Amino acid sequence: MSNSPPAGWYPDPERPTERQRYWDGQRWTSAHAPYAGVGKTGATRSTQASSPPLQGRSPRTRLGGLVAVGTITLGLLFILGGLSERLWALILFGLLAAVTGILYIREDRTRPARYKWAAWSLIPAFVLAIVTTPATGPDPETSADQTRAPATSTSPPISPSPAPTTSETPLAAPALFPEVDSQAATQSLTTLASIPTRTELPETEYDPSRFGEPWSDDVTVDGGHNGCDTRNDILRRDLSAVTMQPGSRGCAVLSGTLNDPYTGTSVAAIGDTLDDVVIDHVVPLPDAWQKGAQALDAATLQNLANDPRNLQATASSISVQKADRDSAGWLPPNGQYRCTYVARQIEVKAAYHLWMSPPEHQAIEQLLIGCGGVAPTTPAVSEPPAPQPQPTVEQNAPVIPPPPLPLNLRPHPSR
Repeated sequence: MSNSPPAGWYPDPERPTERQRYWDGQRWTSAHAPYAGVGKTGATRSTQASSPPLQGRSPRTRLGGLVAVGTITLGLLFILGGLSERLWALILFGLLAAVTGILYIREDRTRPARYKWAAWSLIPAFVLAIVTTPATGPDPETSADQTRAPATSTSPPISPSPAPTTSETPLAAPALFPEVDSQAATQSLTTLASIPTRTELPETEYDPSRFGEPWSDDVTVDGGHNGCDTRNDILRRDLSAVTMQPGSRGCAVLSGTLNDPYTGTSVAAIGDTLDDVVIDHVVPLPDAWQKGAQALDAATLQNLANDPRNLQATASSISVQKADRDSAGWLPPNGQYRCTYVARQIEVKAAYHLWMSPPEHQAIEQLLIGCGGVAPTTPAVSEPPAPQPQPTVEQNAPVIPPPPLPLNLRPHPSR
């Protein structure tokens, strides 16, 4: 036998003090009616004891709504914090908290028993979030090698080399040599006319050590004494989109793109490819040594070997092909760069008082005229060959006077 009250009008469980709702003996219907004949309070008192069980939603409470809003807000904060720090435990806890608050507002329930599953899920999620959150989050950009330390060592870990980055600000690079037009070609021809020409002298022994330490920063040319070696100075100048070595104070180049003017091609230079990029001497040092550099002092020779005007980044295969030949024997494969190439040679040889061979001088002059330059009317300076050594005369040797001139004796005419 059922214990449900009989069908009839009873106080509305949702608004018991304001209206009645019809109970059909099994469930609540959607029919509502105001209190009639009996005061609201009296009707409530008379029928409250025999009201049917609650079948709908319980009345909303202000405290429950505040708790729901606070739970959703807390969940969103944890989600944002987890996303910024990449902590999945915080994101999980935030999602559970936000879903719990949204479900409460949607179903309008205040009975804690119906939300035990949500409460029990929030507690372990919160504990997991606290346990897995580090005291100081590691930098996401830091590599695993930087944060790994030997487990059995008690000494301070040695910091490894930093990973490549583009955040290092490069040092100022030496100035680029401007591209030669017809006006610059005319100026180069004028300078060429002042460079002496000589017949090739017998080859003298070339010693690279006479030019000082390779890529020394201890020079007085552009880029000298800037705290960076000459090779990296030229790489920063001649490569584009360079990546710097962190901690090198903007000096060391890790990678970049070589726009090789000798060939007119572009090559990505990184790792082993960067090792294939060499710094070529526009005026080869052996050629400079044979044509006047052997008379320079040690400091000037070191400047000549590290002068940016005489240096160009290029592929190693091109540098090997060029070797120590002057412009009479080799020119860049890229014909559009040849005018600039020989103009650089003229500037270097004029600056260091070097001379040229006649074939070299003629080849450069014809090339610059073809670039639109106008040769000066004055002829080029030509120095005589080196004087031959004269035999020495011993100071103590006796001086022998020359023999007297013969007398031209004629017979006296007779009278």
